[in-house]
Amino acid sequence: MLLLPMAANAYDIAVRNADGVTIYYNYINNGAELAVTCELSTRYTGSVVIPEDVTYENITRKVTSIGSRAFYGSSYLTSVIIPAGVTSIGRNAFEDCCRMTSITIPNSMTTIGDEAFRGCSALASITIPDGLTRIESGVFIDCRSLTTITIPNSVTSIGGRAFAGCDGLTSFTTPNSVTSIGDRAFAGCKGLASISIPNGVTSIESGTFMYCSSLVSVAIPNSVTSIGDDAFTECNSLSFITIPNNVTSIGKGAFANCSSLTLITIPNNVTSIGDASFANCSSLTSITIPNNVTSIGNGVFDGCIALTSIKIPSSVTSIGEYAFSYCKGLSSFTIPDNVKSIGKSAFRFCSGLTSITIPNGVTSIDDEAFYGCDLSVVISKIENPFVIGTDVFSNNTFLNGTLYVPAGTIDTYKATDGWKNFMSIEEGLPLGVPDVRNDNVDAIRRYAIDGNVLTKTHKGISIIKTNNGITKKVMKK
Repeated sequence: MLLLPMAANAYDIAVRNADGVTIYYNYINNGAELAVTCELSTRYTGSVVIPEDVTYENITRKVTSIGSRAFYGSSYLTSVIIPAGVTSIGRNAFEDCCRMTSITIPNSMTTIGDEAFRGCSALASITIPDGLTRIESGVFIDCRSLTTITIPNSVTSIGGRAFAGCDGLTSFTTPNSVTSIGDRAFAGCKGLASISIPNGVTSIESGTFMYCSSLVSVAIPNSVTSIGDDAFTECNSLSFITIPNNVTSIGKGAFANCSSLTLITIPNNVTSIGDASFANCSSLTSITIPNNVTSIGNGVFDGCIALTSIKIPSSVTSIGEYAFSYCKGLSSFTIPDNVKSIGKSAFRFCSGLTSITIPNGVTSIDDEAFYGCDLSVVISKIENPFVIGTDVFSNNTFLNGTLYVPAGTIDTYKATDGWKNFMSIEEGLPLGVPDVRNDNVDAIRRYAIDGNVLTKTHKGISIIKTNNGITKKVMKK
């Protein structure tokens, strides 16, 4: 081998391999072994075969490592063969080797550093050796031509952004040994249509599958207990998904902009649904919120234009800003009795909504809460009306709708800012239904006060149609 002069602060020795390619090395492990490195002013080109050992000044040393940034920016490097005995590849070792189409990694390899192959946009396939236990963060980020990758059963975790931007991946088999998948691990994998998630994984982290626009379905295992922020945002081909019963939280924007999503079941153990979690799911037609949820966050269903049915449990105490904005398909909606606050623009432009009942416990209604709704009937059960903004309701509602208020409160409503803008305010309930004081009647159809059909009796006021054709307002104590 031909010995070349040493350049200070860049490498310790430079030796040509059997093909005449100059490779630069640093001494490691007290000078007993060598790590491949680079020369600051040049880059590797063509095919590079790294030897198993190097003799320099009559001393032979094993090559055991590829140093950090060793081949960084070698844009004309086409292939690399790493010999047996090398155990580690450093951080960013092959970053931006944009013409490298193949690399051979030996079975001796146990560590591949963060972003080691970042931007290797021509690399089509790679095999990870059996000795590796972790795919580090960003290892293959922006490897856009990568279509095939083999992950061994020795791997237990996949780091954040590990495969982000790998457009060429159409499917991915995750070994059963994997117990954790990092945030944004597959973000932007636009060609990924299917993926398996092992049963040992306990959480879908933030942005794990965001922008995977070809992803059709995902089987989430029962071991998962949480779905992170933006986990599936803009998965535009995802039409349905089953969330396992062990999941207790759904993060912000988790399914936002999933425009093909028509069916999703939220399990009863869920206690938290993040802001905008289903925003702009324009094909979603119905959804049931489980009984443990206490608040509907900001923008949760904003832009769900096909949503016609939603069930909100009595446990909910607040409805956030833009929660149902632009849900044009909603024709009826029951606000639970325990709700205390209705956020800004909560039902803005729900143009199909014609009536609404506001519970007595509500203490605040923010600006534009019902703006753009063509409400003909507003039933307020609030016994002590508070000031609301002039744009809580649309002008059309103020001019043509009727506000129904509790008995004995009409004068207070007519004197209270916001409410007094209604041209028509009446005490009692709509439809002119006569009052009765008990529920000892035979009903062929029963309705809630807001017009929703009831399947059984419940405490409080309801409207029934009797078997003789009479409609009555009844109260069950």
